[in-house]
Amino acid sequence: MDLGGNRRGVDMGPYAVRASGLYGMLKDLGHSVTDGGNIPVPVPEEIGVGA
Repeated sequence: MDLGGNRRGVDMGPYAVRASGLYGMLKDLGHSVTDGGNIPVPVPEEIGVGA
């Protein structure tokens, strides 16, 4: 999800966190971590006017 973002690669952040195993490391340290998954974002051109 980098719609409107001015920095390339921001959409890769969630994947990078998952691939790195960071969630597991944080849980091992006693932190409560929840991965809510990817958020579906419609393509702006496919959204109807007034939707």
